[in-house]
Amino acid sequence: MEITVVLANLFYHFDLKLVENQTIEFEPLVTLKPKNGIQVEITNAK
Repeated sequence: MEITVVLANLFYHFDLKLVENQTIEFEPLVTLKPKNGIQVEITNAK
């Protein structure tokens, strides 16, 4: 439950945008996860 509050607060205060021209590959485990992470740009919400 705490992570839900943290994420809601993060998305309320900041805008996240995917960095262009990156290749996102998934690693097939029990759950899918990005193989090399996902790059995002973070800016203050207006």
